[in-house]
Amino acid sequence: MSVELVADIWALLKENIDYGTRRESADDLINLLIDNDFSPADIKQAFRRDTEMLAALRDYKELHQDDDEEEYDEEEYEEQEEDEDRW
Repeated sequence: MSVELVADIWALLKENIDYGTRRESADDLINLLIDNDFSPADIKQAFRRDTEMLAALRDYKELHQDDDEEEYDEEEYEEQEEDEDRW
């Protein structure tokens, strides 16, 4: 399934989602798309006119940016330990 098809389905269904829960639904959809290997750039392009989805994507990126930095730091630390062990 393409991200463009998901965007079309979202556009049709979001009108039937209560305004109060629409943002949570957008967050869930972003998580599902990312978990299924859709790139943030492709998601942004497909949902470029949907403010709720773009806000949810922005929040996802901000939330997981720290995770990526921590993951990198852990890998760097492990590599440094390996280098030290060699000496």
